[in-house]
Amino acid sequence: NRKREELLGTQFSALLSQLKCKSDQTEAALIAKHDEAVDSLSAQVESLRKKLHSGRSAAKSLKADLQEKDKEIADLTCSLKKRLTNQESASLKKEESLRADMKEIQLNFALREACLVEKEKIVVQLTS
Repeated sequence: NRKREELLGTQFSALLSQLKCKSDQTEAALIAKHDEAVDSLSAQVESLRKKLHSGRSAAKSLKADLQEKDKEIADLTCSLKKRLTNQESASLKKEESLRADMKEIQLNFALREACLVEKEKIVVQLTS
């Protein structure tokens, strides 16, 4: 009986040692997976930061372009108003010139609208 108890004790110790080894291996594997996931998420965060910076730069550039176009539109509108006040004395040729200016203003408005659409696309990309 005594020998049997000693044998069972030895077997129990061996099983306990194996269990401890498995536990250590499992813990090491979990830590490795955790570290891998952290590295992956860190890389994703860095990538998103770069995209955000790029998007902000693009948005700033787009804003500057829009401000420039707004100024051009204001200048053209002012110019057009001055021309329209003198239209009564203008010839048919002058009238055609004014119509060309109106088309240019319409193109500038269309360009501004296209810029706004692009800006909205950037904002949507940045927020998704």
